[in-house]
Amino acid sequence: MEKNVWHHMESFSAIVYRSMLLSSLNFKWLTGIKSKFDNCGFSYLFNNQFIVNVKNMSSIITQTLKDQNNQQWQESINISNTGKLYGELKQNLKLSPYFSKIPLQYALSIYKLKSCNLRFPIDVLAWQGIPYNQRKCDVRSTDIGDAYYNILVCNHSQHIRCELLPRYYIRHPSMVKYIELLNCNNKTLISSHT
Repeated sequence: MEKNVWHHMESFSAIVYRSMLLSSLNFKWLTGIKSKFDNCGFSYLFNNQFIVNVKNMSSIITQTLKDQNNQQWQESINISNTGKLYGELKQNLKLSPYFSKIPLQYALSIYKLKSCNLRFPIDVLAWQGIPYNQRKCDVRSTDIGDAYYNILVCNHSQHIRCELLPRYYIRHPSMVKYIELLNCNNKTLISSHT
C-alpha cells in the first residue's frame, strides 16, 4: 500500500512539474531553481529530473554550491585591501572554534576587529579617501594605524594589552604573532585572557 501511495505522489509531482514547465505563466521560484541548476552546470537535471538518483545528486549539488560560494568569497577577499589580512586570518568560511568559548561581548569585539569595524585610523581615514601610507596613528604619527599596530604596538593600548595578552605576544611583536593570536584556538589561553 505504501509503495502505491508513493507512486501516486510521484505521479502528481510529475504532473505539477510538467504543467508548470509547459505553462506560459512565469513562476519566479521555479525560475530561481532552474537558474541554480544552470549555474552549477546541471541544467540537464532540471529538464530530465525523473531519471536521476535524488540522494546522490543532492549531495553533489550541495557540494558544488558550497565550492562556488567559497570561490566567490576568496575572490572578494583577494581584491579588497582589508580582505588581504582577513584572508590570512581565515582560510575557510567555518566559524572559528574559539567563538563558542568566549563571552559574547568579546566575540563581538573580535568580529569587529576582523571586519575592520573598530574605527582604527587605517579604516576611518580610508572612508575619508586618505591614501594608505598617510593613515597614521594619532599617538605616534610615524606608524600606520592598523589593527596590528593598535593591538600589539601602540603605547595608548599598552595597559589593556598587558592585562589581556600573554607576554609571548607582547614581547617583540610581529605580524606572525598577530596572525597566530587571532587564529588561536587554545581554550586555556582564551579563557584566561578574556
